Amino acid sequence: MASNTKLAIELVNKARTALHLEPILDLPKGKKSKANSCPIARGLNNCFDVYTVKLWSTQIDKEIIKSIATSWKQPYYFYGYGHKHIGRYKIICPQELIDWIKDFDDGEYPEYEE
Repeated sequence: MASNTKLAIELVNKARTALHLEPILDLPKGKKSKANSCPIARGLNNCFDVYTVKLWSTQIDKEIIKSIATSWKQPYYFYGYGHKHIGRYKIICPQELIDWIKDFDDGEYPEYEE
């Protein structure tokens, strides 16, 4: 397994820990150029949207959002209200995850393609 894939798994597992999900040993398979079904999104339980983790306040309390952002050393922000006035937050993904996703979309990891 390439070292950048190992790092991606480590970052995904940091978020999974904060989300109270079991860690994964490998990334799941996914679809290229599909933000909500790429291996990173699936590893993050589909809380993902184009290089940011998108979390709805009814899913997760703000302390969990803060925990993920802190573990990734990344900013998070409130970006408004959605359907039924649900608060929405985003956490900017670490550059390592963004790079892995771009490489995946460019065909670098065929073993992770569905």
